[in-house]
Amino acid sequence: MDLKDPKNQRYILVGLVVFLGVYFWYTRVFSGFSSNLSRTLNEYEQILSNLKNVEMKAKTSDALKKEYQELFKKYQVTELLLPDEKQVPALLAQLHTAGIANQVVVSEIVPKGTSPQTFYEAAEFDLAVTGSFHSVGSFLASIANFPFIVNVASLQMVGSQAGGDVKKETVTVNLKLTTYYVKETEKLQPITLD
Repeated sequence: MDLKDPKNQRYILVGLVVFLGVYFWYTRVFSGFSSNLSRTLNEYEQILSNLKNVEMKAKTSDALKKEYQELFKKYQVTELLLPDEKQVPALLAQLHTAGIANQVVVSEIVPKGTSPQTFYEAAEFDLAVTGSFHSVGSFLASIANFPFIVNVASLQMVGSQAGGDVKKETVTVNLKLTTYYVKETEKLQPITLD
């Protein structure tokens, strides 16, 4: 290749101009555009990642709301088993009704007061019941079927015969009856989840 030939010099000059044009285009235009493009791509990926996180949290939030509502419904059903303090007289009325229905005589009801527990209070009563063995058993079964929790403890039976008639055998039962109620300050209140 002859460098003094004007045709070759023109090729070299055109090649040099093209090289310098490509070099300046790459350093000035393409690298700036490329860095701007990569920065924009990173921002896009970050926004997309944040959006996915928000969607997952929203799905989790909906699931948590649903779970909370189900648990609160279960709590309300359970709370019905622990009546308010105002319903303790209803216990006495139900005892009277159960006694009449089972042909037993509730001869003594002695309130023993209340004892505070963690989130509820226990109201205790001493009870004396007289009737036949089977009717006292039916009476205790009726107590077990009350619509709230009632515990029977310290059961003491004393048998006797009424008037010497074997068919009229009676049993006197002394027992401790405990019912529970929720403290008003401990009741859960529903929260609104929006």
